[in-house]
Amino acid sequence: MRPVKRPFAVFAIVLSFALAALAQGNVESVVATPSASEAIQKAAADHALKFTAAGNTIQLWPSKFIKGEANAAEGSVYPDLPRGAFAGVIQFSAEAADFRGQKIPAGTYTLRYAVLPSDGNHLGVAPSPDFFLLVPTANDTNPDAVLPYQRLVRLSARASGTNHPAAFSLTAAEKKSPPIHTNEKGHVAVTFDLNVNGKILSVAMILVGVAEQ
Repeated sequence: MRPVKRPFAVFAIVLSFALAALAQGNVESVVATPSASEAIQKAAADHALKFTAAGNTIQLWPSKFIKGEANAAEGSVYPDLPRGAFAGVIQFSAEAADFRGQKIPAGTYTLRYAVLPSDGNHLGVAPSPDFFLLVPTANDTNPDAVLPYQRLVRLSARASGTNHPAAFSLTAAEKKSPPIHTNEKGHVAVTFDLNVNGKILSVAMILVGVAEQ
């Protein structure tokens, strides 16, 4: 009797192994300077985290120090992060996609923390209301500036090229996970540390994965 072929089962197994390999990707610490204003360069870490996710070589420079008032938003995973604060710089070697599925061109962007509204005009279901909004470094030159929400959204829309900001969801950092990991929803996240008002805070940023809509 010939065995029954199960192409979908085989595909699922292959996909599972692919995601596992992606989640265990190596993270290097490299000496590099982001393409940004001198002030942004000084505010970002001297070493970048360099890794590959979904075929995209990514470099991420965390902010050296974040100060400001805690956001204290309901349901926030990171209530200590100040709204509108500069959190770092990220560079994509190829086109990426945000949590909405919007295409983000290859390039260099600042990361700004925001708590997005949970209404129908925004991203829908997300692990938390916490997001990093990307802003082209040409449009964000002062790391000390705390950007009001509406202004931040307008600037971030220049990264997505749409009416919506380029938004990357934050999820709870898993202490026992490697720097790159895949969560239970299949989202690939990178975990890194930020100094927030003198306290080290590990944050996890989803780089591969879209909202459930």
